[in-house]
Amino acid sequence: MNDKQVLEMITLKDVRLSDFSHIRIGGSARGILAPSSVDELRVIMPYLSERGYLAVGGASNLLFPDCYDGYVLLDEKLPRDVTYDRGVANVTANVNVNAMLMKLAAQDAGGFEFLAGIPAHLGGVVKMNAGAYGKTLQTLIHSIEVLDAEGKRNIIPAERVKFGYRTTSIREYIVSVNLLPEEMDRREIKARVDELIAMRRSSQPLNMPNLGCIFKNPPYESAGKLIDECGLKGKRIGGAVVSDVHANFIVNAGGATYSDVLSLIDHIREIVLRERDIQLELEIEVVHHETQTTRQ
Repeated sequence: MNDKQVLEMITLKDVRLSDFSHIRIGGSARGILAPSSVDELRVIMPYLSERGYLAVGGASNLLFPDCYDGYVLLDEKLPRDVTYDRGVANVTANVNVNAMLMKLAAQDAGGFEFLAGIPAHLGGVVKMNAGAYGKTLQTLIHSIEVLDAEGKRNIIPAERVKFGYRTTSIREYIVSVNLLPEEMDRREIKARVDELIAMRRSSQPLNMPNLGCIFKNPPYESAGKLIDECGLKGKRIGGAVVSDVHANFIVNAGGATYSDVLSLIDHIREIVLRERDIQLELEIEVVHHETQTTRQ
């Protein structure tokens, strides 16, 4: 079976980007693909790499446009697996980090509690070096299995990856990750998870569609605090609103569009730059209408 036949077989029909967007925004794409095996991925990867594609996992921090002229590659139908043996956990990239946390906790394997409540897949968390409460997965990664542009599987040791604040050097498609959990009592893990989820519920607008923190924290500053101090809580453009609960969140209060969110982002940056002389950098990924490089 050639790449075009596989593409046709795995293309989802009558699906829009808003169907899996956490902020419920997004339109059509050239093709929304959902392979059911890594072998299918290997067949189509050279084709997609030549034309450009967007790899999407949990989509928890992606702002989709009204129309995207490239291919979108979903991981939702790929096999999910979490195994733990001799101190090393192997987790497929499409596993939700909360499910991973609980499955490993059942074997007294912890260290991932800071991820509790983040609605993301492991691949995306690793690729952007996501984190919370001052922690990231960086020190807990042993190696990463990827597919390159030719569809070949490679293992990248953690020491060969450049980790930065909400960024890494990984550009390939992540298949799975080998992690190094910490030995912990499952009761201790559960208590910490419950504590952190309660904190999120009290300090974040989890009851409304959102993309998590919009901006990175500047050095020695809190983006949310800066936005709040500039009086921007509740600021609204169209259906996009700066949350009253956490100023670094933009929520969809109903009917928000791609341009509404971008306009509100620009407004926030302009005001914070004018009032505090600080240039805020995006933490979310804004997907532009034209084809772009791979993301997960």
